[in-house]
Amino acid sequence: MKTFDATIAKPQLTIHKPLAHIMKGHLNYFPLLLIMTLFLVNGCKKKSESENKLIENETKFKYSKAIIQYDLGNNTRQDIVSYISNNDTIGFQEITYVNNVIDSTRSRFYRLELFRDNKTNLFGGKLNYYFDSIKDGKVESFRFSAISKHNDSTDIVEFKNYDIKKNLLEFNFEHDNDTLMGFIYAQHTKDIIENGEEKVRIREILIAVDNYNETNNPFVEIKL
Repeated sequence: MKTFDATIAKPQLTIHKPLAHIMKGHLNYFPLLLIMTLFLVNGCKKKSESENKLIENETKFKYSKAIIQYDLGNNTRQDIVSYISNNDTIGFQEITYVNNVIDSTRSRFYRLELFRDNKTNLFGGKLNYYFDSIKDGKVESFRFSAISKHNDSTDIVEFKNYDIKKNLLEFNFEHDNDTLMGFIYAQHTKDIIENGEEKVRIREILIAVDNYNETNNPFVEIKL
């Protein structure tokens, strides 16, 4: 999870997309034809090798999700849901348990409920967001963004319809598979007193969202 605090100001985010080509030729002489045939065979071999490499890279995952546990004493523990790569470990969700029961008032995490309609290629669900209101303050703005892959096109879809009272955001979009990769961006405000002055603290929070434990979610590396 990534946080950024300030004592005034408000920000925003964005992202983007893909290529192809053709050839022709004609030869009459046998020696040249033989050379060309050998060249084409060799070229096809190199092409298939590079295509295989591309497929292999696409099936490799950059991150694995894991839970790192901390014993806080008094039958209390905290689970940090982390994304682990070859050279980094990034914690996003903080879930506090007291006597093995989640204390959502001392945590920061999301819950997902997903559905898929194979007839329409609609993919969506319900998202709940839990946070520490004492530490973070109230939610001022909230949005959920995800990658949509449909008909060989890749886009970023964004949803801002978060219902604060119900703690619920419902979403659906066209998507050709069942892999969700996205992120939550939340902005919190809290009245504070600093050096005897009344101020408003603004806290920005970013949490990567996935439905599988292995992922290539590009939003893991977004910096606030």
